[in-house]
Amino acid sequence: MLCSGSFFLSAQTYNWQNYTTSNSPLPNNTIRTLLKGTGNDLWIGTDWGLCHFENNQWSIYNQENSPLSDNDVRALCMDQSNHLWIGTTSEGIFVFDGENWTQYSMTNSGLPSNFIRTIATDHQGHIWVGTVEGLVRFDGTDWTVWTIDNAGFFTNNISSIAVDENDTKIIGTINGGLLFYDNTSFEHLTLLEHGLPDNSTIDIAFDESGKPWYASPSGGLYFDSGDNNWVIYNEYNSPLTSNSLSAIVLDNYNNFFVGTTEWGLVRFKPPNSWVIYNTSNSPLIDDQIMSLEITNDGDIWAGTKIGGLHRLRDINSGFNTLNDNLFKIGPNPFDDIIHIKLPNEDIVQTMGVYDLNGVVIEVKTTYENGQTHLHTDQLAAGIYFISIETSSFVKQVKLLKR
Repeated sequence: MLCSGSFFLSAQTYNWQNYTTSNSPLPNNTIRTLLKGTGNDLWIGTDWGLCHFENNQWSIYNQENSPLSDNDVRALCMDQSNHLWIGTTSEGIFVFDGENWTQYSMTNSGLPSNFIRTIATDHQGHIWVGTVEGLVRFDGTDWTVWTIDNAGFFTNNISSIAVDENDTKIIGTINGGLLFYDNTSFEHLTLLEHGLPDNSTIDIAFDESGKPWYASPSGGLYFDSGDNNWVIYNEYNSPLTSNSLSAIVLDNYNNFFVGTTEWGLVRFKPPNSWVIYNTSNSPLIDDQIMSLEITNDGDIWAGTKIGGLHRLRDINSGFNTLNDNLFKIGPNPFDDIIHIKLPNEDIVQTMGVYDLNGVVIEVKTTYENGQTHLHTDQLAAGIYFISIETSSFVKQVKLLKR
């Protein structure tokens, strides 16, 4: 591939973990939306209900066991009272405070549609809702709706809402350009009049300076450097693997993680550092990314179309390690075999070998005389990481093969 920019050797190496219907209580492998909780927990919206994941424990909410009467969850938002707002495709919005449920739909509220695409909250605590039939603000009492008819929008299909540090609402649409609302009036930006690379915006994220970046379904990744001077990254001028993007988040190291609809996950640190993760070079098992989130512990979460949920954990992020005086691994440097001894009664739950790019490597494993042996004769000389999760601790170790 000929392109500008450069790939770089990953400063972060990740321990990958995948959750699907076959290895977890996850009710469906299509992950539409993700939201970090108030701790290190995660809320997960699927095509078959809502999930809450915390401390390796799962809670599932759906039509069968809760007042959530639509299993197709498309939007999640936490308000200032830590109440969860849940947007669905046919039953409107459900608000869950941990015990009680409240539903807002076209029959009991000002919602113009029961198909909810996105939900956000502003600095005043107002709830903003993007539907397929217009933009909505709910102040706790009144519902205000803006559409083509009363606000001059070019579409009623609202796809994303972000709120900047000045409480300006930035609203992405499907085929209607970008909208900016300063709490007084709307500003419209479009492809023809303002040079947008795409009239549709799927997701919005702010960089470390507070500048918004936009992920579009056909125009790639872009931002405004000032006065509608758009800096654009796409598959023709950068290592970005696709112009069809689905999600964007900023991690704790100021890297953007960008989801594509066909070529996997991209990590990008402006201006020209790129890492591509897909099914051919990483543990990712589905290249169609639908949702992304960063939890408070720094873990990156990626929801896919058919491959369930992936967690990427930086192996240098400082995990708690128990029984370290009884845990032994070596030698370091090693030649062909790595010996691992765990504390008595401890059981390995997951174990993986990774290279510097975070790519999982298959190695033969044997067990003898109370020790696990990793046979690495096929590995080239270099640095590798061993990740071990047992019943009592998680440990990541960097080893050198001679």
